[in-house]
Amino acid sequence: MTWVRDNHHAASTWLRSFRSAGPSVDECIEEPFSDEQIASSPADLVFPAAARAAMTGLASVWVWVVRKV
Repeated sequence: MTWVRDNHHAASTWLRSFRSAGPSVDECIEEPFSDEQIASSPADLVFPAAARAAMTGLASVWVWVVRKV
């Protein structure tokens, strides 16, 4: 299995970066993990109940809608 580093940044870090660069944030869409994404997680193979409890409701991706001002 290939390991991919996940560099997590809090929403506040992104907002500060946007503010310093100039664009205006109109919206942030947080798309939750789907059942299929959770089932494809290696953790789901070993600890399915824990994986589902940990990942359900978490955002799998953030979509930022920004506007240049």
